[in-house]
Amino acid sequence: MAQAAVDQLDEVVAPFDQAVSARESRAKSKTDEALVERAKKGEARQLVMEMILPVQADPSIPDDEVGGMLRERIGMQRLREITSDAWKPLPPEHGRLSELESSYTCLRQFTPNVLAAIDFQGGPGTAELMEAVAVLKEMNRLGGRKVPTGAPSGFVPAKYADYLAKARKSGEGTAYRHYWELCVILCLPARSGWMKTSIWRCRRCRPRTYRPRPRR
Repeated sequence: MAQAAVDQLDEVVAPFDQAVSARESRAKSKTDEALVERAKKGEARQLVMEMILPVQADPSIPDDEVGGMLRERIGMQRLREITSDAWKPLPPEHGRLSELESSYTCLRQFTPNVLAAIDFQGGPGTAELMEAVAVLKEMNRLGGRKVPTGAPSGFVPAKYADYLAKARKSGEGTAYRHYWELCVILCLPARSGWMKTSIWRCRRCRPRTYRPRPRR
């Protein structure tokens, strides 16, 4: 019976791992492509700056002649192209969680069932993550849309914390729910291996922690 439970657990976890990892890989590819394009634009901006700074720093050039001189040297068309796109600072992980959020609906097709089927167990230092898993399970069961006030967030990796902070500060409950839930899924031991030395799936715990549902 115990081995049967372990085998059924693997049947659930393997597709779960693969599906979430595929979405992570897709998000990484998208952000990598965006970084390449950003680097190209950054190089173009840098070349323009190398033309601007010497003129700006030259005390022999009168202030009222600087603008005209730069427009003549650089060209208005090139200046318009450089300034047409807003240059926003990148988040610590280059926007990967934001890109992954576009797959939220797809992930929701199976993650609630996985959480309901598996009793995750945690070791020392994982109390907040395990509490978050319990909160998410209850939200799924009740159909809750907003993360309850006081729900743990200390388990969220530092590189993603700013997403949640900004969503909460701006009152964007849906965005906060998406980012918070994604962090719960990403931090689970069954897949990313984050803190894997102190968290484990129930297959490493007592067999009774996993109770497969009867097949119909």
